Amino acid sequence: MQTQTPPTVGSTGSGGAAGPRWALAALIVGLGVLVFLGVTRWFLAQPMPAPAAPTAAPTPVPTLAPVTAPTPRPTTAAVAATAPARVPTATLQPVRTATPAPAVAATVVPTLAEEWWTRSSNQVDPQQEQLVLAALDRYWAVLTVAWKDLDTSHLNEVLVEPDLSQQKRIFAERRAQGRGIQVGADRQYHQVRDIQMNEAVVYEEYLNRGIEIDLRTGAQVSEPTPKLLAAAYLFRRAAAGEWKVAEVANYDAPQAH
Repeated sequence: MQTQTPPTVGSTGSGGAAGPRWALAALIVGLGVLVFLGVTRWFLAQPMPAPAAPTAAPTPVPTLAPVTAPTPRPTTAAVAATAPARVPTATLQPVRTATPAPAVAATVVPTLAEEWWTRSSNQVDPQQEQLVLAALDRYWAVLTVAWKDLDTSHLNEVLVEPDLSQQKRIFAERRAQGRGIQVGADRQYHQVRDIQMNEAVVYEEYLNRGIEIDLRTGAQVSEPTPKLLAAAYLFRRAAAGEWKVAEVANYDAPQAH
């Protein structure tokens, strides 16, 4: 029986094929390392790109709304006094002014629209009533003489506005015509109907017998035509206290009383 001799190391048996495979693997790994190192060095050698400048976002411009200034409130705090600038002053001489004339109150002129002639009262002061009737007598006495020669110099003794101006105007018109009046009146019924603070109303009836006369010769130029008439008088108390006729309302016939 023959005895087999065991294989030695490095022989070409089944275990000898592993050596070339390990050598090939080592070669591949080495080449990979070299390629990696070469690529890495290439990347490192490239210049670094400059960082892009950041784009500034557009700053929005705010829209300014119109601002309303608040109304300043009055302050109660004391305001610091500012020293006034020194201004040269001149010595002022007193100015002589004229003494103003006292204002005269306008005369209240009643109008016919007031219908003063309808006033009536059952509480008439008897003392004032007599004074008003006496003023009516003076009125007739002055007018009787004035109408004859159209003299206006005494009218203001018994008349006030507006009747004073009205009578003067009528006298002027009559004077231009050359015609005066011979007053003839039979005074009959009269009554003080109302007295207020400064006004009184009197009603009177009279028989008119007046005629026209020539102003230059005094001759009669018309025939008398007697007629019963009536009138209402508005008296106003003057500043001195006397009663004067301010207005007259004439009637063609007596009124109920």
